[in-house]
Formats: sequence, structure tokens, C-alpha cells
Amino acid sequence: MKLLSLSVTAGILAASSSLACDALIDFATSGQTPQIEGKSASCSTSRVLGGGTSEDCFYRFEFRSEAALSNFQTLAQQLNACSAREAAAEGTTVNHPDSYDQITAVVADRQLSLSLKDKGALGETLIVLRRTLP
Repeated sequence: MKLLSLSVTAGILAASSSLACDALIDFATSGQTPQIEGKSASCSTSRVLGGGTSEDCFYRFEFRSEAALSNFQTLAQQLNACSAREAAAEGTTVNHPDSYDQITAVVADRQLSLSLKDKGALGETLIVLRRTLP
């Protein structure tokens, strides 16, 4: 899988806005995952409600680290800027003690989801970038 760097560092996107949008469009259309702070994503496919399929890409950070939060916020801003319409926050009620924040958007006619998930039992925080597959 080819990687495309967004150059996200400490919440500051070093690439221009159009390059960041290009990276999100590449992810939406071909699955090229952006690198975050030199981290590559681990990706897998899963079934979604209604019988569709998604590709879920995970970036691992230390539990509740500032780096995870700042990178999530930067990606959320970029997702909103590149979306065909304003990104929407999703409900965050969970039935376990972990927590998460999630937004969804449409980029290149594909629904993308970005979430920040604290996984206490694993001792890590995940940034998850998901795209629906055709």
C-alpha cells in the first residue's frame, strides 16, 4: 500500500491545504493512507450495518497523549475543510469505560469517518480513519 504523508506534527499541518485535501481524496478513492508523525496506519476491512464494507485504518499513540489529541484535531479540521459538506459529529455513547470522539464527512463522493478512541485496557489511544468501500 502506497503511503502519502500529510506531515502532521504537534497539531500543525505543514502541507498546504490543497495537498492535505489531495491526501484525503487519495485515501477516499484508493486507500493510500496518510502518515501521521511518521506513523503508518494498520488497515483492515470490516462489514458495516446494511451489508456494506469499510476500510478501517488505525494509528496507535500512547494512552491519552497530547500527540494523539492534537493530530486528531488537525485531521478533523482538514476533513471538514475538504468535505463536500460540513463534517458532522457523531454520538459518543459507549457501553464500556473507554471513550471516543468521531466525525463523518464526504470526500470524493465517499463517506469518511475520523475517530479518536481511548483504549484503557490496551493502554493506548487510536486515531481511526475509515472509508466506505463501493
